[in-house]
Amino acid sequence: MSMIVKSEGNSEIKQLEPGVYTGIASAIIDLGVQENITFGKTQRKVMIVWNIVGETIVVKDEELPRVMSKEYTMSLGEKSTLRKDLEAWRGRPFTAEELEGFDLINILNVPCQLQLNQQEKKVNYNLIVSRRFLVFLIVLLILFVILGIKLYSVMVVDAKDYKEKLEDLTYTTVSGTSAPRGRIYDRNYNIIVDNKAVKSITYKKDKNITTERMIELAYIVSPHLELSYDSLTDRNKREFYLAKYPDICNDK
Repeated sequence: MSMIVKSEGNSEIKQLEPGVYTGIASAIIDLGVQENITFGKTQRKVMIVWNIVGETIVVKDEELPRVMSKEYTMSLGEKSTLRKDLEAWRGRPFTAEELEGFDLINILNVPCQLQLNQQEKKVNYNLIVSRRFLVFLIVLLILFVILGIKLYSVMVVDAKDYKEKLEDLTYTTVSGTSAPRGRIYDRNYNIIVDNKAVKSITYKKDKNITTERMIELAYIVSPHLELSYDSLTDRNKREFYLAKYPDICNDK
């Protein structure tokens, strides 16, 4: 007996319409021990094949009977599907003696009524979850790559620009010039009294500057100023001491 397979595939065979059919058991196939992934165990399986009375199919110009088959677990347990179908087929329940061992060969060539229902497509939820999880991982990986590129751009490529912007926001430079004042001219516009422009620095405390920071800035700027210690008033000295040593002053 040969079984020919072609690259073009087989022609589509029209399925039977849902309904009740008369079938005759024509074959019992032992499928051997099969692994049940859902329950994590192995089970011995069997397939029962029925020839459908009055239904035929043409294969290679040869008219053959239509068949229907169903797989069962080889068990006559109380919840066994095989037991329920055989009891409905035979029209009576199994006796205790029959449950100890029933030969399936006894159902060969025995007619029965077969109920064919519309078969719903099984949904492989594990496959769906796996695909969604894979898509999630791919999206997450893309987001991390984008984040890494952005961080590299901020920390390396555009670091100089951001540093300059930070300095612009941190430091405020105030400078300007003033018009000459106090000049006195004679009637011929000759200068009688003149003045000399002297640059001065005015410090304006920012609201975010603490007292500690002011003292630190004072020590940084003082070496660049030509300021005599004798020009400081006693009040200036006391205020500086109170600002620099608040804990000692509070204890006293």
